[in-house]
Amino acid sequence: RHPKLLDEQLVNIILEACVALRDTPRLNQFLTFLKRCQWDMPLLWSGATSNSYAALIKAYGSTDQINKAQELWQCIRQQGTIPNEQMFAQMIDVLVTGGRFPEAQQLFREMRQVHSERMASSGMAMAYAMIVKGYTQQKDAASALRCYEEMKVLGVQVGVVVLNTLMDACCRTANLPQATQLLDDMARFEIVPDLITYSTLIKGHCSKGDLDKALELFGAMRRRG
Repeated sequence: RHPKLLDEQLVNIILEACVALRDTPRLNQFLTFLKRCQWDMPLLWSGATSNSYAALIKAYGSTDQINKAQELWQCIRQQGTIPNEQMFAQMIDVLVTGGRFPEAQQLFREMRQVHSERMASSGMAMAYAMIVKGYTQQKDAASALRCYEEMKVLGVQVGVVVLNTLMDACCRTANLPQATQLLDDMARFEIVPDLITYSTLIKGHCSKGDLDKALELFGAMRRRG
């Protein structure tokens, strides 16, 4: 079977659906099918797009095939293709999730150099979110917060996931004032706190013995529905 016989858009839809549903068995099965079709490395033909690369990198990461994702990445670079922000972000995601944070940091530095004019893009926001996550996994809350401050200065989109991750890091280090400031930042960015936001802060205040503040937050959560 020649890879050109596959519909690229359909392949991407199936990959993304399996990843979104966390259906690892079907995802592995489909990746095996793509390999039989010589489509596990779409660079073998000239019709592949950045969407295909990003979808495959994400799929390899979701099935813990980090080396396969890196192999595809190297093929992309060797061909002379400049990865877009989404491709960089997906690869950084794979590396952070796979416990290869130093490699993720190196790739992130390269991404910032290559796409310095694209700081407001969704791909850049995703990459920053993963770097923040990586710092918190390393229990380096200070670096995670510095990364967040950099996001604000550079105009990178800040989302609820980043703020929740930072709040959790602050609560784990008993830095409740900073966690409260992050909640205030949510209001400034017009981001609606979710259940994770409130549960993280409530747990933090309970751990510190501040039950009054915990109950106040619980009441605010109930009023928001």
